[in-house]
Amino acid sequence: MKFKRTPKLLGALLLGAGFGSGTALAEDLFTNLRAGKPDVVRIEQGELQGYQSAGASSFLGIPYAAPPVGAGRWRPPAPAASWAGVRDAGSFGSSCVQVHTFGDFAEKSEAEDCLYLNVFAPATGRDRLRPVMVWLHGGGLINGRSNDYDGRRLVTDGNTVVVSLNYRLNLFGFLAHPALDAEGHPSVSYGVLDQQAALQWVRRNIKAFGGDPDNVTLFGESAGGLAILFNMVSPSAAGLFHKAILQSGVSVAPQIPLEAAQAHGTKFAAAAGCADQSAACLRSLSVAQIIERANSYTATAIRAVDGRVMKQPVQQAFAEGNFHKVPVLAGNNRDEFNWFIALNELAAGKPLRAEEYVPTLIKQYGEEKGQKIAAEYPLARYGSPSEALAAAQTSWFFICPSFRAMRSIAMHAPVYAYEFIDAQAPPAFKPVSFPYGAGHTLEIQYVFPRFHGARGTPHDLSGAQAKLSAEMTGYWTRFAAKGDPNGGSAPRWDRFAGKEGPVQLLSPAGTRTAADTGVDRKCSIWDAL
Repeated sequence: MKFKRTPKLLGALLLGAGFGSGTALAEDLFTNLRAGKPDVVRIEQGELQGYQSAGASSFLGIPYAAPPVGAGRWRPPAPAASWAGVRDAGSFGSSCVQVHTFGDFAEKSEAEDCLYLNVFAPATGRDRLRPVMVWLHGGGLINGRSNDYDGRRLVTDGNTVVVSLNYRLNLFGFLAHPALDAEGHPSVSYGVLDQQAALQWVRRNIKAFGGDPDNVTLFGESAGGLAILFNMVSPSAAGLFHKAILQSGVSVAPQIPLEAAQAHGTKFAAAAGCADQSAACLRSLSVAQIIERANSYTATAIRAVDGRVMKQPVQQAFAEGNFHKVPVLAGNNRDEFNWFIALNELAAGKPLRAEEYVPTLIKQYGEEKGQKIAAEYPLARYGSPSEALAAAQTSWFFICPSFRAMRSIAMHAPVYAYEFIDAQAPPAFKPVSFPYGAGHTLEIQYVFPRFHGARGTPHDLSGAQAKLSAEMTGYWTRFAAKGDPNGGSAPRWDRFAGKEGPVQLLSPAGTRTAADTGVDRKCSIWDAL
């Protein structure tokens, strides 16, 4: 994600200042994986040995494309090499290059050789093909990794095959530059091309794991959801997936014209020491040199309309019906932006003060709009300035753009909308001066057990929360199977049809369909901005 920065709001978050230093590594969900029974499958590249555990078989660190290094940097992914003998699949591949960690969410890496995926499959009965769920991790398109998501329960409880993957990030995955774009290959959105290469790998190989290549659901959270939107409007993704699940994945983050993106890339090249602005110089730089000379550029992922991978801005493509018309399940968390404000507080070492509230809004939106927003979100209505700011930013950045997108998609394909409202969802991250509530990322642990980012603290769910988790697993996997989350004894989920609903309210106190979220999101004001 890329926000318009303000002096106090999110600057440290986006630049990663001080995040992650000195923090012990969090629990590894796969520490004892190799203690399980070996499980060998054959795919197009050779034989793989995975391991059975927790009722499923895990195959980790499978190369789905060649390492994008040397001459392969800033090019579309190339086919992965084959191997002789049996390749061990008991550990994850390296995470893609990333410097900024969003607090404890991510872990730094300098590895370009990172195009690996993981398959979680049924341990037996693979002759009966199951729905496939392909997960795209979040992290603002600048960080994140597949290692933190345990897909085994979706396999055992949901009767699916789950795939997770790494894709190139930040400027390594999203860079426009005249010299690169003149080479004639698809460019700019290399991370999206990686995702499409992984989906092509799934189409060719997933039967070996008991997966149905003709029933693939792409699902992801935050930037992973945003990447799904890119694939929904990308011509080169046609036929590679058949349904989409977006968790906090629709945002106001704009795409920019190619010329503006190239100007950004030209500035990066100069900062990195390539005065001649040549592709050869850019590819000759080491990762360490790029980080040392042009570190600030690794805090961005340029979302450009390049004319090939991305032909139109996402919202425009949806409004005009120019997208892959697959069923969609999409939603947000009630208090999305609490998480971002919390990370900003952790980086600054102090909470937002009352006297900073209105100036922050003015810096972000301008004098007239800032004052209007402050009047709509008065401090007296909230427990703290941070909560007031978070309420405004949740509507602006997540909720209202989601409704705009869902209204457009629903004109052409089924849409099921939700809002996750568990205000007691346990945060994996450090405490701050206000509640995280149902903040960003906190629903992930209800789909992927004990999710805690790369460095956070995992928590067990309460009995009621575990019940909600089971309901969500059922909804997600039934949708993956048939494009409709309904079935079994779960509360009925009605299709999205109106301006802001119906919406499925996901709560440990009882899940239900409502006409709307029950919160005045003031979308008419935000849409006008």
